[in-house]
Amino acid sequence: MVEAIRLKRVQFEVLAGNPPESQIACEIRAHARDEGEGRASVLLVARFFESHPNPPFRLDLSVEGIFRLEPGETTEALAKGPGPSVLFPYLKNEAALLTVRAGLPPMVLPPLAVAPPVSLREGLN
Repeated sequence: MVEAIRLKRVQFEVLAGNPPESQIACEIRAHARDEGEGRASVLLVARFFESHPNPPFRLDLSVEGIFRLEPGETTEALAKGPGPSVLFPYLKNEAALLTVRAGLPPMVLPPLAVAPPVSLREGLN
């Protein structure tokens, strides 16, 4: 059960480059941390055009959710399962809104973009 959702970080820079011909260049990772007292946080981090040589913009965007763990549920299971799925719509919406506000075409992530490459890292500070 989610208790809170926070937009943690936005770093956005409009550049003069061109978008790639095919897919959106975006890497999404999930980081999990035990918050104690049956709670865990999941941080969903998206980096757009990080390794693209001539990107239209660079965007780092992070959304954090604080979850109450169900009996027997672990922080890692939350981060591999429902955590990213709950946070992804917020991440997707913020990416689209930021690009439109900057005068660019909206960056619309496909629904399953949070599947691979999601990686987990315990103890994120």
